[in-house]
Amino acid sequence: YMRTVQASAFPIFCRRRKPEGKPQGEEQILLDQDAMSRTLPYLSVTLCKISPCHSMLAYTMDTTNTERYTGVVKDVESGKELCVIEDVVSLEFATDGRTILYTKPDENRRPSMVFRRSIIRQGAADDELVLADSDPAFFLDLGLTKDKEFVTINANSKVSSEVRLIRAADPWSAPILVQPRERGLEYFVEHLAGFLVIVTNSASLDYRLITTPVSS
Repeated sequence: YMRTVQASAFPIFCRRRKPEGKPQGEEQILLDQDAMSRTLPYLSVTLCKISPCHSMLAYTMDTTNTERYTGVVKDVESGKELCVIEDVVSLEFATDGRTILYTKPDENRRPSMVFRRSIIRQGAADDELVLADSDPAFFLDLGLTKDKEFVTINANSKVSSEVRLIRAADPWSAPILVQPRERGLEYFVEHLAGFLVIVTNSASLDYRLITTPVSS
């Protein structure tokens, strides 16, 4: 959850444990934007995500008012920065506790590339390009299915979409294409109990829901 303090426009992101039989535990501050803003000339945080293992926090921040964002991953217990990634648009944790995926923009600020990085190794030189999209109509974004089984690489234009999946527990594996892009075809993917749950406008005047086994 987030809260604010009086006379400050910057939120403070927090969490509480819920001990068994007790209403709530002690508050833990994850990211104090109010404190950060006092030492920076400008601050905008657009993304803030806790890792599936609950031990790391990833966020993106602009400190120059140029809409160029730096991605930061930190240990929530010690507050230590584990890695810093320059010029990112979106990012997503894998579930192995060691890997993060992120998108970077091209010269026109279009998110067009997906990379993965080992948080442990920390070096940008070890980052691996997963996907580069040369079509200027498509923008890349990352997500995680609600059951945390797959990282989704989503390519979206104004009229079409395309999704690739990577096993979240095996984030260095090759991405799997769900359906090649077609003009006018839009679809969005979730996962449940071995099935892909897809909302699509295929063969429909409106959107419809279909399922298919992951194995297919």
